[in-house]
Amino acid sequence: MRIHILWIALLCVACALPASAQGEPAVNLWDLEGDVDQDGMVNATDVQNVINRALGLQTHDPNAGLRPVHRYVVASPRVALSHVPPTVTADGETVVPVPCPVLGSAHNFRRPDGRIMVRLGSNVVFVLDRHIEGVWYPRACGLLSSQLVLEGTPLDAEGTPADEWVLIGHDGARGLRCGPSLGTARIGVAHRFDRAGDFLLRAKVISRAIPLPIDGTVEDPAQPGEELDPGTEVPDETTCGAAVAYDEVYVHVRVVDAEPSTEEVGQWQDIPEPVTERYGESMPHDSGPTHGQGPSGPQQQQGQ
Repeated sequence: MRIHILWIALLCVACALPASAQGEPAVNLWDLEGDVDQDGMVNATDVQNVINRALGLQTHDPNAGLRPVHRYVVASPRVALSHVPPTVTADGETVVPVPCPVLGSAHNFRRPDGRIMVRLGSNVVFVLDRHIEGVWYPRACGLLSSQLVLEGTPLDAEGTPADEWVLIGHDGARGLRCGPSLGTARIGVAHRFDRAGDFLLRAKVISRAIPLPIDGTVEDPAQPGEELDPGTEVPDETTCGAAVAYDEVYVHVRVVDAEPSTEEVGQWQDIPEPVTERYGESMPHDSGPTHGQGPSGPQQQQGQ
């Protein structure tokens, strides 16, 4: 009997959670249909909620959606540091030094400005999405960082913002290491709207890639990927090869007293889709048909 119940629970989980990104990509990357408990995230808690309901251990609370938590992605930064080898001349002897032996790159892939409508008392978490990435390539040392600063101001009846921006919060992540290494982070700022009206929020996204000078101390680290001494002096943003990306994303938030209807949300809300460059487009397979025989039969073309 317990086995049958478990199978039913697993089937319910499969129906409630979004399909995996196997085969073709998801149509709407901002969809949260699997957010069963409406906390703004799809995680193990949602799976447990589905299982509990299937087993009759938990009933659905009709008021659970009255004060939902919203998750709004503002950008998807990419930062990297790469080593540039010196140029060897045709005679194979003379080495031509490069101006910047380590080059940094930074791009925020900001989301276009948008509008959202929430009920009074809702929490909105403004985040840098889970695809944020920092890459230290081999023999490249330095600082990679991303920061989110969230500010807000009320709007008057004509939609004009107030003169002063109020700091809501800030969050960020940084790494000081040598490559090869890959870094990820979760960055976000939450805000609860306890007053009805129209508000304009400004999300400042700052990403940095600042190289360290290559010398005997960091050129060939014993443990690539490990954090360097926090006391290591980091050059400023004007150092050779440094890259800094700064973007501002504006979100108009309308806070209403009662739960808005689907029609009201559809007519007013404007949530832009992510830019193409953020997640990239599928690359076509670079393989032609083969006519040879494999160990177990004819070979098939890649991607079939």
